[in-house]
Amino acid sequence: FVRQHAREIGLDEARIALSGGSAGGALALTVGFYGNAATQNADNADTVGRASARVCCLVCFDTPTSMNPRVLRRFIYDGDTLPEFTWKIFGLPDASGLQDEQVLALADRTSPLTLATPQAPPVYLEYTGALTPTPLHEGTPQGVYLHHPRWGELMSTRLKELGVPCQFAHGGNPPPPGAALTFLKTQFRLGEP
Repeated sequence: FVRQHAREIGLDEARIALSGGSAGGALALTVGFYGNAATQNADNADTVGRASARVCCLVCFDTPTSMNPRVLRRFIYDGDTLPEFTWKIFGLPDASGLQDEQVLALADRTSPLTLATPQAPPVYLEYTGALTPTPLHEGTPQGVYLHHPRWGELMSTRLKELGVPCQFAHGGNPPPPGAALTFLKTQFRLGEP
């Protein structure tokens, strides 16, 4: 909708970015990595449905980059107790369903870490906390492991493997002031004709 009505609302459709923090960042990455999925059905009668969803870049803060509980346990948090969202997001009544291979496959199909392709837009990832050793253990506050910079390190590594530009910063290696805005200006090519 935004791209289709860009001129009416005064936007340059080549300069659309998505941004978010925490779950909003995960949503931004997911939508941004789906990119041109809407255009795969050229017969779609809905003109909005035929429009490209590709964005210029993604800017995310303190963002978990996988919905797969196996990734969470392997790289981030190995505690016995998982937060409710890890099963409720899939409509499960409790954590026992997280062992189901169909649920895990769905988790991968909806996770930025597995959705990224070489066609993904450039990404800026910033985390408040320092990159400390993981996995974290039982008793670690949920907000600490859900927003741990290890998520960004995993995403940054994956994007670099794919050849996608990615800037990754965290509290132990903080970005310079205004780094996210500088990234946006660079991607938007502000100041260029």
